Amino acid sequence: MASLEIANQKAAQAKKKLKAIDEAQRRLEREQAKKERFAKSQKERRERTKLLIEAGGLVAKAGLLDWSPARLLGGLLALAKTSEDKLEQWEAEGVKALISASRKHPISSVSESSVHTAKQPSLEAPKTPMVAVVVETPLGRPPVEITTHLRGMGLSWKNELQKWQGSIPASKVGAEKSWVEGWGGVLIVAK
Repeated sequence: MASLEIANQKAAQAKKKLKAIDEAQRRLEREQAKKERFAKSQKERRERTKLLIEAGGLVAKAGLLDWSPARLLGGLLALAKTSEDKLEQWEAEGVKALISASRKHPISSVSESSVHTAKQPSLEAPKTPMVAVVVETPLGRPPVEITTHLRGMGLSWKNELQKWQGSIPASKVGAEKSWVEGWGGVLIVAK
């Protein structure tokens, strides 16, 4: 009987070990599935972030960074309602613009042709001579009060260059240069 009892004990121990092994395997499978779900969600998050960054880059390329969020959203909602043939036309124009931009070298110096000029109230030439300027700020975009004044000067923020660019009347260069230097910026007249 003792041998039967020993055999039963060994069988019970083996059964316990098998149960523990099965439980450990299920736990490992759960952990592996959890890691795979996490990796998948991370990949999806990175892809979404990349899409959002690319969309923001396109908004910057189109020169719309100065638009309010409401104006930008309204414009995008109107675009979403556009007919397919118009969208195809815009896509062709966009492809041309992207190809053209990819062929250009990065801007190393600013010329009048590369500077965004302020919109004139009419199609007539301005009565006072205008000069292209660039304003460099010490730490990226300045506070709102300075930003408002720079926009009032006719300048716009160029995110890819991290600078303000535009045209101002030649007669105001001295005063605006003093004002810009007063808060630590640098006004450069493009040649």
